[in-house]
Amino acid sequence: MYRRTLLQTIACLLGFAGMLMAFDARAYSAVARSCIRAELKHGLKTGITQSEAESRIYEIANSIGLAPSGIVVVDCGSLHDGEALYSDGQDGFPQGEYIVYNESWVRLAAGTDPTQLYFILGHEFGHLVNRHALKPNVSQHDKELQADAFGACAVARMNGNWDALEELVRKLRGDFPTNYPSADESVEAAKRSYASCGGVLTAEAGEPQEASGWIYVGVYDNGWSSSSTLSGLDAYSPEDLEGQYLKLNRGANLRDGPFKATAQLANGGCKNSESNIIGGLSAKSTVRIDQVYRLEGDWCSHFIWAQVSPVP
Repeated sequence: MYRRTLLQTIACLLGFAGMLMAFDARAYSAVARSCIRAELKHGLKTGITQSEAESRIYEIANSIGLAPSGIVVVDCGSLHDGEALYSDGQDGFPQGEYIVYNESWVRLAAGTDPTQLYFILGHEFGHLVNRHALKPNVSQHDKELQADAFGACAVARMNGNWDALEELVRKLRGDFPTNYPSADESVEAAKRSYASCGGVLTAEAGEPQEASGWIYVGVYDNGWSSSSTLSGLDAYSPEDLEGQYLKLNRGANLRDGPFKATAQLANGGCKNSESNIIGGLSAKSTVRIDQVYRLEGDWCSHFIWAQVSPVP
């Protein structure tokens, strides 16, 4: 049966930000083959720009109950963009999964806004969940709309910003052939899904909130991830946050409680039970940290929530 791991999913995304296809359906290019052979002579390296991407990968995996796994990464400056490759061991390479990529192109395509990575990852998860590789009778147009909707839902679950999401969708869709949805179609599908999954649209986020509530802060693993919801966190450990006044980096859902870990996954990550959304806070809002909560479990304890009170 066709199945992909989380990092195989990321490999697909690096082939072209949006040209999403079956993982093992893309042929090796001559340039990619050359770079893999050269890398094999000097020792393979694992991980993909871990300092920037790993925490976000774990966050996405945690939100949908998947766990990351290893993959071989080859930096190939002579490749235009990136390719995701699978070897069954019959083509001269060790059996396994490979990402061959131009690091400069990856940085340009992904940007620094966490919303961009959330959507790109979520889009590919949508292809996985909907079993698109096994549905040749479904048009590419419809598959992409379904994946756009799934990606937008992932952004909402991760408290991503709608304006940044819309900007990204319009940018990516501008490069697609005619069998893909138009930018307007994709934005509309994304907007409906973003709202239905609890995302706070710009107008809603601007409404003042008087009651306190819980927000997802980010991942803390001997330091805060760069995708954290609050600014100014580097000066504090989670236990030192109570009583501090901080600003939001982006809009955030306000919930009636933190998520609760329901199961620790064997290879990292955890499954959660969700709390209810009771409102939203706009980017740059100032909040007071009233209480801090770590999810229970070995890896899950890296996920930090905070009860906050909006400051007028």
